[in-house]
Amino acid sequence: MSACATAGTPNFAGQWGYRQTCGWNHSANLELRSTGKSYTGSWDDGTRVRGDNGQLRGEVQGDRLMLRFCTQTSDQPCSDFDQIGGYAVRKGTALHWYRKSGDSYSPYLVLQQAKAGKQVPADNQCDEEEPKDDVAPER
Repeated sequence: MSACATAGTPNFAGQWGYRQTCGWNHSANLELRSTGKSYTGSWDDGTRVRGDNGQLRGEVQGDRLMLRFCTQTSDQPCSDFDQIGGYAVRKGTALHWYRKSGDSYSPYLVLQQAKAGKQVPADNQCDEEEPKDDVAPER
């Protein structure tokens, strides 16, 4: 593949993270490794109450990285990559993550590139009231 063919293709590779230090203490991470127009990697997403993690696969379509997720459990390795569950778009230095909701996609999180030895900036735009119970919001 020539350099001209990939010049307009966004680079999604790297470690990407999101974190809150208020509210539910939501955090998420995507690790993306490029294999041409395809990507592989891992993901985690959760709150102070619960979360999930696993592996992912992605395919570049235009300016989007279409993502398929596999949730990993302690007794079963990740092998079933579900239908496309979301996509990511590079906007400047940030990675915008959109999740599938019915037949469309909704904005989910804005992730920052994680640098070795440094935390990603915190998103502290939380409701003023702390949740009253330990039941996480619907995801």
